[in-house]
Amino acid sequence: LATPLGNAGVRFTPDIGVPGNPALAGTTARILATPVSPGWFRTYGTRVLAGRDFTDDDGPGAPHVAIVNEAFARTYFGREFPLGRPLLDVASPTERRPLEIIGVVEDAAFATVRDRIEPTIYQPLAQRLDTRLLASLSSVSVSIRAAEDMPPNRLTGSLSAAIGRVDPDLAVTFQVVSEQLSAFYIRERLLAILSGFFGLLALLLAGAGLY
Repeated sequence: LATPLGNAGVRFTPDIGVPGNPALAGTTARILATPVSPGWFRTYGTRVLAGRDFTDDDGPGAPHVAIVNEAFARTYFGREFPLGRPLLDVASPTERRPLEIIGVVEDAAFATVRDRIEPTIYQPLAQRLDTRLLASLSSVSVSIRAAEDMPPNRLTGSLSAAIGRVDPDLAVTFQVVSEQLSAFYIRERLLAILSGFFGLLALLLAGAGLY
């Protein structure tokens, strides 16, 4: 499974406290975090294994919540059920924002399909739009899922035209996840082709020798 690959998307590493983990009592861990909007997991086909997805009700005025991946649940809770457990988003020694785990999603590759899946938390984008996050953003990533019968180039063309009508000076680039995955697996495909070629060559030499 994959989510935005390469440099697409936004990730940061806040200090996260896990009060329910005795090994981290009084300490924090640098955890990969991704702010997402409702429907993000459904767009990428990432299954929610337990609990619920984010909704529009998870806004700035609502209790702060988080969804964790399987790697996070295994690392910090072991066999214990993580739903409803508290976390702490530590912005500074004097600012600790409580979070509640409301869901667990399956592990998915983010930057590259070859890296080890790291413990990751997801937070509602509406609850992360603070000055710290905005100051770190140089771009915004929007994920769109096309219908199965619609070619991606047709969709991107329509979107480019619509965005251009709103703001002609806005720079927009499109990345198709299937094309990104294909590019990441070039090395594996090349090795498979070479292995097949040398295997066939060895078979021909063995056949010639037996003849």
